[in-house]
Amino acid sequence: MKLLVVGGSGFIGRQFLEHADLGGWDVCATHHSHELKCRYNTMRYDLLGADADLSDFDAAVYMAGNSNHTWALDHTADDMSLNAVAMARFLASFRGDLVLLSTGALYYGHAGLVGPFTPVDPLFPYAISKLASELLARWSAENGRLRSLKVLRLYYAFGPGEKERRLIRRALVQFGVKGERAFKINGTGQSLMGPMYVTDVVRALELALGRGAPGVYDLPSYRPYTVREIVETAAKVCGIEPEIELVPSTEGTLTFYSSQKPLQEVFGFEQRLSLEAGMKQYLEHLHHAAG
Repeated sequence: MKLLVVGGSGFIGRQFLEHADLGGWDVCATHHSHELKCRYNTMRYDLLGADADLSDFDAAVYMAGNSNHTWALDHTADDMSLNAVAMARFLASFRGDLVLLSTGALYYGHAGLVGPFTPVDPLFPYAISKLASELLARWSAENGRLRSLKVLRLYYAFGPGEKERRLIRRALVQFGVKGERAFKINGTGQSLMGPMYVTDVVRALELALGRGAPGVYDLPSYRPYTVREIVETAAKVCGIEPEIELVPSTEGTLTFYSSQKPLQEVFGFEQRLSLEAGMKQYLEHLHHAAG
């Protein structure tokens, strides 16, 4: 059985290749702008320029594309290309079982409990491009061009290999590596997030690859956290009493959240690391990386 890991050189892709149990699969992972060294076969694959025939693969885990929400605001055409056009090109020849990592940002504009039952109409460039990607995959599945489709809408992954700009990494570096107490938060600090350590995200993808019914599922942490709670937890893990400054911002406060229950019921998923436990593990990595 041949498995294609699309986006193997990205943050979650690298962690998936390192930590997922892929015994029994003949794995090939794609990369483009970043070299990829792993124990599996690799293939250089340009999301927008490659004409590779992917019909020989039995299954794929798709984690490629743009994931920078802010960048998408000023690069809407490029964001649409990397997320939606790239998916269309991939679907031109792939015909197997697809596990697609999407985003909880699709619920932008809603408040309270949301889920795949919630109608989505996000007026936000990044979410629009990811929704287009999902819809293309769902169209392919509905028309028999895919054997099956499982979509996991991820809220927030953190851990080794993520970009320096991301919230939890910045907080742990500021408090735990540099020993500084000051930290700035844009807006009220009350926006909700669903942070999950990356190895738990890998576990969810691994389970979706091997079991469960086709469909759309949410992948949040076991409970929502405010941005301020996340920063304060990072400070606690680092033994720091933080000095948090709220910076006025035009960004709205996000108040939607999701449940893990469908993942638990369909895939047997259990989040193994709490936010604090994941931060402690990540901090050890950051200390080691800093020498």
